[in-house]
Amino acid sequence: MLLKTVLEKGVCFTSSPINEVVLFEEGIQFTVVSIGVLNDNTIDCRLEDFSVDLEITEAKYRNGDGNIYDEKTKTFKCSLNKYITFSISTNIEFKEVDYVKVQHKLEFPYSRIELLDMFNYYPLDFELPGYEYLKFKSYIRKIKKGEVTLTIENPYDLRLNGKKGNFESISYGSYDINLWLTFIFDPRTVNKTAEEHSVIESRPDSVLSSATPKKQKNFVSKKYPLIDLLDIYIYMPI
Repeated sequence: MLLKTVLEKGVCFTSSPINEVVLFEEGIQFTVVSIGVLNDNTIDCRLEDFSVDLEITEAKYRNGDGNIYDEKTKTFKCSLNKYITFSISTNIEFKEVDYVKVQHKLEFPYSRIELLDMFNYYPLDFELPGYEYLKFKSYIRKIKKGEVTLTIENPYDLRLNGKKGNFESISYGSYDINLWLTFIFDPRTVNKTAEEHSVIESRPDSVLSSATPKKQKNFVSKKYPLIDLLDIYIYMPI
């Protein structure tokens, strides 16, 4: 849905000449360029290179009373080392979502962790409660003395404890692993991704494997010697 939206961005120019990009969300930006020097601390500036169709609704200093931006000339007088807030109005494409938050507690006892030798691992796979079609592979590895690494593969690219991508946590000392995991996602879109992932994993090895194909058996009939088969081919009526 396309909606008219007001965005704000604060900047502080510290030196002259000025040629600086002011970047908002979604790649919306423009450039502030100095066009003249009024005194040691005040610069005449102009806005250029607008990335989208937008309106500068206001530009003012943090403690200032009024708008310092001239819409007709696209200029303003800039005082160095003072914080300026630009307010813009533009159309933003909003995406409809239906997010849910699901928590899962991952537990593993130290009594088993201490048994790990270097470069050993335990598999620790799980399904997300209420969304059992979302299956996660995880493992506890020992790659350094005195610590173990927990890795959770995130094939659906959900927001896991605030970040997308795979999750990794290092555990030190003689402690059990008791970790709360928080997943945030939209079931409508993730369901399709999960189905595609399930199809790939369920394919037979013969489809996905790059191993050398098995040798085909020579077509030699036990009933008829090879010479007889050649005779049959030669004299077969057309």
